[in-house]
Amino acid sequence: MTSLLDVVLPDVRIPSTPAPFLMPLTKRLAGHHGGTAPLEDRVWVVRLKPAVAVDVQRWGLANEDFAPTLEELIVALETNPYQFPEKRRGRLAGARAAELTYRGRTWRAVFDVDEEFREVYVLAIGEHDAAYDEAERRRYP
Repeated sequence: MTSLLDVVLPDVRIPSTPAPFLMPLTKRLAGHHGGTAPLEDRVWVVRLKPAVAVDVQRWGLANEDFAPTLEELIVALETNPYQFPEKRRGRLAGARAAELTYRGRTWRAVFDVDEEFREVYVLAIGEHDAAYDEAERRRYP
């Protein structure tokens, strides 16, 4: 998976250190110590597709136009990505989606869960139908 640091886009400032939202948020907020906890107690690592990372940087993690905020969404994904419903049919079967509201409109954050590596890959964040379409394109390039 390509990290935010591997992507260079014009007019987009890419930090030389890992973007804060690529590090588990619970580690940033509570000083979580990974590695020694049992696997089921460790946080999930949330990774963003490059285009999603750019959007999140533009919108901001604490943007209150989102309900929940993107920061709260990432905490929820790090804690338990299985709390969100799974798509059962179509090309996105197995993917999951978290519901968001942005300025009163229904949005989705569509993501895959990698159980083996305990990682969550956010494929798309956007208006309901557009997010699913974009996730499908990004899942099957």
